[in-house]
Amino acid sequence: MPQLEWNQLARNSTTRLACPIGCEPEFDLSVITKIPYDNDKCQKYYTYGKYRDRSENEWYLWMTDPCVATLTTHCRFKDVPLNAKSEIRKLR
Repeated sequence: MPQLEWNQLARNSTTRLACPIGCEPEFDLSVITKIPYDNDKCQKYYTYGKYRDRSENEWYLWMTDPCVATLTTHCRFKDVPLNAKSEIRKLR
């Protein structure tokens, strides 16, 4: 994961680990659970999160020290709009 202005390491971190998840490129990645859920050293967007590398067409889950946790993720496909049937009828 390239280090840019928007994703600087936290002050108390020295290392960031990023792992490819394997979600389809058009899907969205969600973090569903964090175990232990009350670990105050793991703060979303600060010591862990998701990252999409568009040049590689890949989603990554990243974590920095001092966060140590088990994260459960979900690859979410784009939902069909509720009015999809009415839109199809308009096209006919």
